Amino acid sequence: GEHKRGKDFGFFPASPQTPLQQWGEEVEDGVIYSIVLQRVRKERLSKDDHGTPECSFVQYRTCKRRVLRAATLPRLVDWLVTANAEGDLDYMSSFLATYQAFATPVQVLELLLPPLGPDNPRGWEHPIERGKGRSRLHLSSGCRKVLHVLEFWLQHHPEDFWEPPKHPSLQKVLHFLYQSAPDSQACALAEELLQAHKEGEKEEHRRGTAEAVGSYEEALALLSFPVDEVAEQLTLIDADLFRAVRPFHCLGCVWSQRVKKENQHVSPSVRATVAQFNAVTSCVIASVLGDLTLRTAQRAHLLEKWIAIAQRCRALRNFSSLHAILSALQSNSIYRLKRTWAAVNSSIFRKLSQIFSEDNNHLNCREILLQVKKKELYKELAQSRHSAPTIPYLGTFLTDLIMLDTALPDFVEGNLINFEKRRKEGAILSQIQQLQESCKGYNICPNPSFHVAFHHQQQLSEEQSYRISRVIEPPADSCPSSPKLYRSLTKRFSSGRIIWEGCANWVGGQTGNGCCKHVEVITHNLSPASFCPPSPVKNLPVSQPRTRPPVALPLPSSTSTERGTESRIIRVSMNSEHGSGNCYRSIVITSQDRTTAVVQRALQKHNLEGDSPQSYQLLQLLGDGRSNGVIAKLLIPDNANAFYAMKPTDLHDFLLCPKKGGTSSPG
Repeated sequence: GEHKRGKDFGFFPASPQTPLQQWGEEVEDGVIYSIVLQRVRKERLSKDDHGTPECSFVQYRTCKRRVLRAATLPRLVDWLVTANAEGDLDYMSSFLATYQAFATPVQVLELLLPPLGPDNPRGWEHPIERGKGRSRLHLSSGCRKVLHVLEFWLQHHPEDFWEPPKHPSLQKVLHFLYQSAPDSQACALAEELLQAHKEGEKEEHRRGTAEAVGSYEEALALLSFPVDEVAEQLTLIDADLFRAVRPFHCLGCVWSQRVKKENQHVSPSVRATVAQFNAVTSCVIASVLGDLTLRTAQRAHLLEKWIAIAQRCRALRNFSSLHAILSALQSNSIYRLKRTWAAVNSSIFRKLSQIFSEDNNHLNCREILLQVKKKELYKELAQSRHSAPTIPYLGTFLTDLIMLDTALPDFVEGNLINFEKRRKEGAILSQIQQLQESCKGYNICPNPSFHVAFHHQQQLSEEQSYRISRVIEPPADSCPSSPKLYRSLTKRFSSGRIIWEGCANWVGGQTGNGCCKHVEVITHNLSPASFCPPSPVKNLPVSQPRTRPPVALPLPSSTSTERGTESRIIRVSMNSEHGSGNCYRSIVITSQDRTTAVVQRALQKHNLEGDSPQSYQLLQLLGDGRSNGVIAKLLIPDNANAFYAMKPTDLHDFLLCPKKGGTSSPG
């Protein structure tokens, strides 16, 4: 039959460059390329008199592309200039997002910028015109590519050039551009950025010397504000903090260093979001438990108001405060109030709690974020509007990044920088940047009275909140017979595990819980004899315990948490007298690892390289006996194959304990 001419629909374009398969590798001096086959869409064929293509098919051709896999730093910078021409289209964004894991801005600039002579800069031709008092140069192809890199760098990573007070890297870029391309877009961006940085210094000084707004006497009760007002003001605070996050601070190799005493100031932009998360959970717990004179119905009303605030945060796509509120309501000191919860209409709470369910590595939360991004993408294409603002729960990204940093090495054969790892990290950081850009869409006016109330909210320590909870509803009346939903949702709190990692002595001097690239998580000592269920008031927050590597991470096929595979990721926490704190570290074990080797790697991760592995025993934490404070432990024998000796569970959690009297565990 006659074949009808087709149409090319712009909303669902076929990907013009989709990798079909790996072809092989090319190795040169200081660089390894992966060779991939890609399909590339052919140019549109000639059209007839009516402007319709003569052919109704979309045609592709297959070609080979080189994708840089590993290289030395100089070769990485060389590829930065030529990657787009070679078809390695995501290289520049991945490199500029992650290079500070292995280099400094100064090192990259030294390799990127050609040296300039007094008369004729190398690689740049003589001036051919003059205008506005500046030379205008005819640029060679290679120099235009350098300008393109600088323009992209200045536009997408301006924070890299924040080096007050003199900003030497930015001054170096400006010096180069003034001599080579003063009329370029890159030069204009650099000048604007320098001015913005100078104004930023003045603003920081003003904030540092400003008096606190209001006083304690003027502070209103937080819940005296309407539900919408509380949710909107929390969203405004979260949006400002999230936009200020430097994506580089989320990298696992950076964020995981904060637990060391000498690195207490590492990743300040991420720490600020952690502090805000904890402040919200603290406010929720204190507002519910702070007044012992409240009747059950009155306390239930407070719970319902916080649930309504959480629902409004969900409508505002503020998943950070949403998670903080739910975490507080699921903390043991509030969750155990059986009579109070019985008076609450908890249907909305149940639905909201499912967003952060730990099932399938928080698949619900990930799908919601992905769904929001897709919907807004099509809306933007159709209406040319910006994506709706969204504040994610940063702990999810931090956890993914820390797991990725654990699973993949920094260097590969020949001591070359493993750039495949950096591409995967760059893809996650790109998602963070897209969401940061979307947060510009919030249009909320600050309410100074709310900020005074929020910062003067009564604070309760973990011990205080639990004691007050027992006074409100004594233990005999609040045995763990609350709804099963609450038990499952509070599992991570009653076990003392929270994915956000934190540094002890950072918040209120308490041991922090936390993770997030991005991670080791601070845990509580759990002993059956002295079990006190923790709350997140003074602990660093974060996502829930991981049951398997992040879904979004394309980890190597040899790494898996399922029984019967060649390797899996486990989490090992310490129980010792060392001052490093009780925190877990993620390590990869294989089917060839004996217990002693696993213990040795765990000690290295906990900065205890000098300790003998024979002085420690490895215990696997089992079961769900958290309702009575008892967690079963399985001793892994010293001479066993740890991979096969461990019991198959959803959570591979281990405890490393010093042996009593230095004796060996039974074989």
